[in-house]
This record gives sequence, C-alpha cells and structure tokens, in this order.
Amino acid sequence: MTTSSKSNPKVLQLIQEYAQRLRSHTPADYDLILSAVGDAQVVMIGEASHGSHEFYFHRAEITKRLIEEKGFTIVACEADWLPAYRVNRWVKGISLSTIKDADDALKDFTRFPSWMWRNNVVVDFITWLRKYNDQINDQQKKAGFFGIDLYSLQSSREEVIKYLEKNAPVKIARKNYGCFEKYTDEHEYGVCAATNLSSTCEKEAIKVLTKMLEQHAKLIAEDKTDNMEVHESFYAMENAKIVREAEKYYRHMFEGGQITWNIRDTHTCDCLQDLLNNNGHG
Repeated sequence: MTTSSKSNPKVLQLIQEYAQRLRSHTPADYDLILSAVGDAQVVMIGEASHGSHEFYFHRAEITKRLIEEKGFTIVACEADWLPAYRVNRWVKGISLSTIKDADDALKDFTRFPSWMWRNNVVVDFITWLRKYNDQINDQQKKAGFFGIDLYSLQSSREEVIKYLEKNAPVKIARKNYGCFEKYTDEHEYGVCAATNLSSTCEKEAIKVLTKMLEQHAKLIAEDKTDNMEVHESFYAMENAKIVREAEKYYRHMFEGGQITWNIRDTHTCDCLQDLLNNNGHG
C-alpha cells in the first residue's frame, strides 16, 4: 500500500493490520463479514462514495448473503420512502399488474441524485430479490426494500391524502395539509417558516399524524397483521411521520448547526424500528 507524506501512519497501520483483501471475486470473499455478523439484528453497510460501481456491487453481494444465510427480511436504504416502497411492492409480488419489471419498479427515483438507485447494480439486485421472494409463500417472510429518509414532504403528504380518500374521512386531513399548498416546494416552506414570513405547519402535521397512528393501532388491535389493509395503513402512517419530521427538518435547515442532521438521523432510526416492529422483529 502506497501512502502520501500527509497520511496518518497510525491509521494506515490499523488498516493494514485489519483490512481483508477481496481475492477470489466470489461470495466467499465475504465469509469473514458473515461470521462477524453473528446473530446481529441490524447490519449497517456503508460506502466511501456516492455512485462507485465497486461499492454498489459488493454491498449488493453482502446483502444477498445476509438474506439467504442469515434470514434478513428488511433492506433499509438511505432513500426516499415512496419510490423505495414501489420497489418493495414489486419484489414482494404485490403490484404485478401495475409494475412491469425492475426498471419500471425504480422509475419513481427522480430526485437528485437519481443514479444512486437507478443503476444496473440495483436493477440486478432487485431482480434477484424478486426471484428469491417468488420461492416463498408467506408474505411476512419475504425480503422487502425500503427507504428510511425524510426528504419527501410534499409527495408523502399527497400519499396520505390518497390513502384517506379510500379508507377514512379525508376532509380534516385535507384541511390540515392544505397549510403546505401555498409553497412551491419544501425549501420555500423552510425559508418562510424560519424567517417568520408565514406561520408554520407544525400543528397541522401533528394532527394528521395523530389520526393516522390511532387508525393504524386500531387495525393492529383487530389482529389483521397479515392483512393487506394493515400493510397499506403502515405505508400511509410512515408517510404521515415523514410529513411531520420533514416539516421540522426544513423549518430548521436554514439555522445552521447540527439540529437538522439530528432530526434526519432520529427519523431514520425511528423508521427502521417501525420496520422491525412491522415485520415481527421488534
């Protein structure tokens, strides 16, 4: 390993001591990683760049082994909830009539940088995941694909309204969420709320979320955990949580400091815990 004169020799020594070379370019390269995982419930796989093929490829191969050998059923990505849930429906065989193939499943990833998810490695991975799930009859045991980020304030708001139009009284929610309609996007809302050019939509977002939580709890109490009605309620409930947390995020983003990072990180942790609970791991 070559080094520059500015490198920290202690760090380089540690890397050289503990790094494991990928020698065979086969799944066996990851044996040590799988051994280190043990019986962990959550495995975090990072990357050193946004968009390098090598990181994407190895991450996908490790994830396949976690699913096949360790029984993992949740692939939680640093991605938006809505477009990832479209992928989830496809890999689980839920929306076969409306989603044609892997490329079509990924089409809702339009926010920059869309190439983080709409690339050949992800296409190959979710195609593999779909084939893997097709061999499993129990929907609860199929591996899902989810996004746990919070950037979709406006589109998540629209999804909550769509759900309520079909499943519950929508008039009050439409009135509360109407607070956001005068803004062209989340950033405009953030500027206006942060500079007191207009009142915030915090209370309105909380009101809708409270209603969604109550409704989902009612379905769970009716023991419909393997019912599609519960899955769609869960999807809508998470969208309502995104609206509430994204409202807070964009309202604080122009203040500087660490608060927005903490809001975002807390949301991703909460979303992951919700996924674990919903999939029977909590």
